[in-house]
Amino acid sequence: IKMADNDNDNKSSTLVDLLGPKLIRNTMGGGNSEISVAELARTKKTIVLYFSAHWCPPCRGFTPILSESYAKYEEGDNNDGDDDGFELVFVSSDRDSGAFRKYHSKMSFLALPYESRDIKTKLSEKFNVGGIPHLVAVDVSTGEEDTSVTAAAGGDLRSFIVQHGAAAFPLIPSHIQKMKAEAEKKQGDALERLAASSIMVSVSPSLNAGHVSNAITSEENSPIIKFGELLERYEYIGLVFGDGDKADAAYGKIQEAAEFLNDDNKFITVYVGWTEYRGQSDHSALWERFHSIREKELTDETTRSTLNDIAGGNGDGLMMMTIKSKGSGLCGLDGRCDPNGTPVVVSVDKGLRLLSQFGPAACPWDEAAVKSALQIKARRVVNLKERLAGFDFLRSPSSANSSGSDSLLVRGTINDKEEGTEDERKHVTMDELLSTLEGGEDDSGVLGLYFSAHWCPPCRAFTPELLKEYEDIRTQRGAHSFEVVFVSFDNSDREFDEYYSSMMTPHTKEQWLSLEYSKSRELAKDLSEVFGLRGFPSLVLLNKDGIILSNNARSNVTKYGAGCFPWDIKSIQRGEEELLKKEEEDIESQRKQGGGTVVRRLLGPIGSVKYGADDRVLEFGNAFSTAVLDENVAKQGVLYYEVEILEKGSRYTIAQFGFALGNAFEKTNDDTGVGAGDNNKSWGVCGFRKELWHDGNSAPVHDPSSTFGWEVGDVIGFAVNVEEKNIAISKNGNWSKEAGCGVVFEKGVLMEAGGDGGGIHPALTSRGLKVRLNVQEKDFLFTNPTEEVWGAR
Repeated sequence: IKMADNDNDNKSSTLVDLLGPKLIRNTMGGGNSEISVAELARTKKTIVLYFSAHWCPPCRGFTPILSESYAKYEEGDNNDGDDDGFELVFVSSDRDSGAFRKYHSKMSFLALPYESRDIKTKLSEKFNVGGIPHLVAVDVSTGEEDTSVTAAAGGDLRSFIVQHGAAAFPLIPSHIQKMKAEAEKKQGDALERLAASSIMVSVSPSLNAGHVSNAITSEENSPIIKFGELLERYEYIGLVFGDGDKADAAYGKIQEAAEFLNDDNKFITVYVGWTEYRGQSDHSALWERFHSIREKELTDETTRSTLNDIAGGNGDGLMMMTIKSKGSGLCGLDGRCDPNGTPVVVSVDKGLRLLSQFGPAACPWDEAAVKSALQIKARRVVNLKERLAGFDFLRSPSSANSSGSDSLLVRGTINDKEEGTEDERKHVTMDELLSTLEGGEDDSGVLGLYFSAHWCPPCRAFTPELLKEYEDIRTQRGAHSFEVVFVSFDNSDREFDEYYSSMMTPHTKEQWLSLEYSKSRELAKDLSEVFGLRGFPSLVLLNKDGIILSNNARSNVTKYGAGCFPWDIKSIQRGEEELLKKEEEDIESQRKQGGGTVVRRLLGPIGSVKYGADDRVLEFGNAFSTAVLDENVAKQGVLYYEVEILEKGSRYTIAQFGFALGNAFEKTNDDTGVGAGDNNKSWGVCGFRKELWHDGNSAPVHDPSSTFGWEVGDVIGFAVNVEEKNIAISKNGNWSKEAGCGVVFEKGVLMEAGGDGGGIHPALTSRGLKVRLNVQEKDFLFTNPTEEVWGAR
């Protein structure tokens, strides 16, 4: 008994160290009650922590499913003797206690108190929570993650709960393994029923019907065949549970795999219109592309029940289950055994991730095939790294290819032309590439690999920028200095043709090179591995010796432009020195012009803020940067200035415009993400988000539904009354509260601007925005706030 008590005491101590002394539970009256963590530890073996927040859309989608499933589990009788060993606890990432209380009030399980922010932070760090929603199973006896729970659930607790609902609980290995065994038996029985059934598959008119030789003609005059006969003919069948989203590029991957593997009767796909994607489904369009079990068959309850048992509740969204027509009857090293001579599911590919990543070569996409594909890919990547010198990796696998070129490079556009006219896209040989990058004084031509895709908005924004710098570099330094090869991650030939054809320099109308799309799908993916890319767009720079000058040159192109080419450390240091020197020269020039207006960058990367004294235009780059007018200081009275919004960037535009005390910030050349309103000595307003910012916290404007929002062409007025300790704003001269304007920061919020000698001055933080500043009275388009404005609060 003493040993048991000691064990319980140790468990209690471990769990209290992890979660603190108490948790809270919702009560019938709308409040909450406290639960002792020490007492909880005495009866629980596993605690599952649910990291979530109301502001997170995926969380709001999953939380009702989780809460309803858990409530049904507690009310029901999922009892296999282990129920009391499990508990679920919400760990909030909400931004304030009010949002936490509102969000937790809809949950059927315990929560870590919101005020335990330090514990929440430690939990997130301990369990490497990189995103939400996120579930972590914790062993109560050790306080460490119990990976056996997640492993038993197939590596994804969230999907496991969505799939099984209340039946998923309790989330402990013994229960999960029991469920999986039951589901596998159910699935096996359903596969046998499917093989013996008379379920008919409609043969796609777009595929070669000759491969389906036993097809008969249906009442609708289209060829059909029994599913069981397909199992007799093909080694594998990809049963695609589709969502009808014909625009999804993943369906193209399925079609490519079916066509690639069809000739030797290894693999064929059968489409099942199972769910609907956002109410925009068109299953009929996909029937034309694939052999399919159509609506007439799916209205039969027996057929649908059989398919549902095969899917095992997985069929929510696009998924392919690859079925081996005849099991081997053998057992693997993992302890799993194939049935003998009957169908068996060998892989489940949700969202077609495995097919998209490894292609048809990894058929049937089971663990062994994927492992083999990874090993083959690893050898290819090693080989590519060894072939960087001389750009040898761009050579065609066979020098005697159909184009007569020894490379995979092309240049030129493809337009709609009359039949018989010559194609405008030409192959480029390796000799042509190498000669292009030779001939300079130091023979130091640089090759840029531009990884991009038309479907990627940041790519479409960066491509014109890179084209301009490409043109400037070649104009200033010669064509030998820089060549770019486009490495496409578009979803189709058509998308590639459209995107690549648009890649023309603005003035000289030159087009850089590209990898031939149809022959470089595998190479493109392998190159992304070689250079460790994490997203698009990416720009990798190499010299002819195969030395990587940069594998992330995109940000430097934006920041420094052609003047710092090739954006290596030495060039960037030189560029930064030149930019800093120019900033100081610009500030001195502003002072010489008089008028008391001096705009300077205080926070953010060098060059991220540009100001023209002649036209008073202030331009923010892609970094979150702050400009201040710290020589326009008020220690008494009213300080007023205007901002004309001239142009918004293509990316998400934000702004925090307002005021700061003289000692609010220390100058930095880093992109810290801090700006006006992000500490207790500054105040910012954002009309794009309709928010007020102070001390790092945001609050809505007076009326978020008002006409307060900012658009291009608006003139926003900012005024601080030092004596009243208030800040007011206007929009196009309107200071009224009905417009969401007037006094926005009041006494008690605005700190003392006078007395410390620093005063208060304008501060403007933004990203991707171009504005005009009106600081001198002669430039004002509207008037200062009246006494009535300061009094109406």
